[in-house]
Amino acid sequence: MIKTYIYKIKTNKQFEEKFNKWIGVCNYVYNCALELNIDMYKRFGKSLTKYDIYKQLTEAKKENEWLKDVGNKTLRCSID
Repeated sequence: MIKTYIYKIKTNKQFEEKFNKWIGVCNYVYNCALELNIDMYKRFGKSLTKYDIYKQLTEAKKENEWLKDVGNKTLRCSID
């Protein structure tokens, strides 16, 4: 028998804003990685590995301070 549990998280306004910001940053990173991979495939016929994209993410974090608001592991999970 498989059991399913559903939990409802009660948040305050500040925590909800933080969640939305994290989701927005992860969505941005995912879309950039996808665009980079599509562009690379169109130009050279090869896809990038996730490790190549991780290197690009590290460089992007140096240029964009707002990417540092979300943890590195969370951003990497959005790429995988």
